[in-house]
Amino acid sequence: MSLLCHHPGRVVLRLLLLLFAACRGDPTGDTYDTSVCGPRVSATCGGVIFRYPFYLTNATKALPEYANSSFCGYPGLGILCNGSKAVLWLGNDDYVVSRIDYTGTTVSLTDADVVGSSCPIVSHNVTIPQRSSLRLANTVGNLLFFFSCAFGPPPGDGAAPKPPRPPSIKPLTCGSFDQGPRSSFLLPPVDVPSGEWSRGCEAIFSVPVLGDSLPVNAKDSAWTNGGYAEPLRKGFQVSWERSSGSGRCGRCEQTSGNCGFNQDGQFLGCFCANGLMDSDGCSKISDSTLRLASKPLIILIKSL
Repeated sequence: MSLLCHHPGRVVLRLLLLLFAACRGDPTGDTYDTSVCGPRVSATCGGVIFRYPFYLTNATKALPEYANSSFCGYPGLGILCNGSKAVLWLGNDDYVVSRIDYTGTTVSLTDADVVGSSCPIVSHNVTIPQRSSLRLANTVGNLLFFFSCAFGPPPGDGAAPKPPRPPSIKPLTCGSFDQGPRSSFLLPPVDVPSGEWSRGCEAIFSVPVLGDSLPVNAKDSAWTNGGYAEPLRKGFQVSWERSSGSGRCGRCEQTSGNCGFNQDGQFLGCFCANGLMDSDGCSKISDSTLRLASKPLIILIKSL
């Protein structure tokens, strides 16, 4: 006679336990450092409190077996605590974090190149990596930095003629900008003259600032002689999108876990409060499954 006939109750109970195991999902078998990636972990750097979905890149790696390819938070939200400054990377450039609004999901940043400078020079565009969770916030306006521009009259040695400078714009006269034959300009888009005059500039960069920091009059001497520095130091905002509930990260967060990703922005696993990782979430037994299984399970236990 089969085992099923001898012990029907035990077999059914085992089947129910297997059903529950299937509903729970597949643990990865990996453990992690709960002091780094745990659900209640937070850190303070530069006067700013960091918690999930941000993480500290110079903390102990949460998953040593993944070497340097893992992080416990959203892609692009790694913070380097550099002494008294909290630094976030956008592309290859450093930005100092001054504030995080977890309710409004915005981060206030200042280009590290302009911090502490009375006549700052911005020599790069803002580059947000494709895999990053960040985007420029809708509070942001932009200024155009025309760097080291040379204008006519054209030389007489056969070189390409230089365009004339438009009379409607005023050059920066702050610090090193007030030296040499070349001029630089920092203008809101509405004040940029049409034409090919910018061909005479060595480089053009788009500089994000808060929308209310755009100059009323870009020809004002207060603006051109150092007044522009304060809007640059005030910085700008980027925002991040919360994970969708339909994705694996969303399901992880719905079960009180934190999402881990690899350096390619691919979901790595769910960091659960017990120090284990799961492939999908920290608790997969749905309410409907429990309701369907609870009564038969109680009857079965009583019958054993």
